[in-house]
Amino acid sequence: MERALLGDAKWKRISPQDLEAMEPLYLYDISTLINSKTTERIISSMAAQLCHLIIAMEWEGVDNEAFPDLRKTAEELAKSTEELAFAARRVAEESNDEVLRGEMCPAAESVLLSGKSTLLAAQKLNIQPEIQSHKEELIVSAQRVLMETMRILQIEEDASVRRIIQAADWLLDCLSTMESAGDISAMLAAFRDFSESLLLLNNLTERRIQELKVSPQQKHLAETLQILKKSESSLAKSEWTGLAARETFEMLPHECWKDPNASNGESLWGALRPETEALQDDTSRLGQVTRELATQMFYMTQFLKRKGPITTKEQLVDCAGQVASKGQVFVKFGHIIAKNCLDDRCAPAVLRITEQIQTISSQLSILARVKAAIAGSRCSAELLVNNAQNLIQAVLQLLKAAEAACIKGLRQPSPDSEEGESIND
Repeated sequence: MERALLGDAKWKRISPQDLEAMEPLYLYDISTLINSKTTERIISSMAAQLCHLIIAMEWEGVDNEAFPDLRKTAEELAKSTEELAFAARRVAEESNDEVLRGEMCPAAESVLLSGKSTLLAAQKLNIQPEIQSHKEELIVSAQRVLMETMRILQIEEDASVRRIIQAADWLLDCLSTMESAGDISAMLAAFRDFSESLLLLNNLTERRIQELKVSPQQKHLAETLQILKKSESSLAKSEWTGLAARETFEMLPHECWKDPNASNGESLWGALRPETEALQDDTSRLGQVTRELATQMFYMTQFLKRKGPITTKEQLVDCAGQVASKGQVFVKFGHIIAKNCLDDRCAPAVLRITEQIQTISSQLSILARVKAAIAGSRCSAELLVNNAQNLIQAVLQLLKAAEAACIKGLRQPSPDSEEGESIND
């Protein structure tokens, strides 16, 4: 994961030893040491000024008049290095990254000393412009300011890369926790951390791509980010629906399972029975699906009492998957009704219930797949049944809302349209 995120490119660091052996400094090749746009913007400007300084130093016949603003410029540079050193120390103090804190403080001291050395060299040259050693001292001091500034920026860059690595490690840890979950409750609880770690990794990677210059590494990171984005949308949805299912189950009145007369599933069966009886002679797909949905819900409820035709948990999972699939029929039906309502007040209610059916149906489908993959318990079986009951309740609400919309009036879709074919089916 970390190698995929960071690519095969090696980071070029500037160490204190590099500073000691930095001459000759090839300014035209300095871009090879720079990875980010921010560093490039800052260092390029400084490198250009350093080039101008070197050219001026090598210009024969230099005198005091050639550097009227040299001391002022050096003073401004020294002040800038003080501000940079202060900012670097503050970053180190506020950071929890031990590596950054260990590297940033010495770098801040070095850039501060380099700024002071540049100011001192400029003052000497202003007094004795004819002495060659003063010119060389000024150039070397300016080079040190440039390299120490780059070093500070690269230390911060490395810290951002480490944050990406840490996010990737957290993601892998969360994935391991999910894989080792002993039951559905533990797995659903791990979804939240997994989703958060995935989102963090996605955000950090996206920020890094924006910071990098156009390069093979940036392209590689962009490709990796697309994979992360695809994973994030589906897994975040699974996490949300799974936790919602758990919260719904926690609110379930468990005593209804103990009293057959108070069974929520049987109550729903009784509530839906008039709807199914009214559709007994209806050969439409909606009527058939409604009857099958009511029957399957009743069988799932009976399973918890060790009754009915469903005798194994595998059969229960299969039945739950079928119930979830049938929910999509009502989603399509609800959208058609809402689109063709003559009364604008009916459409929002139908759409709201339709979206609720979509959510519950997706939730039930996810739980069924999880149940099929992990050895479950009675708790997970009850969770499946409870979500199926929620779907039935939403279907009942949709049928009533659709009936109200029909009374108010519906636009007649064209028989050749997709909506017309759906209604005829």
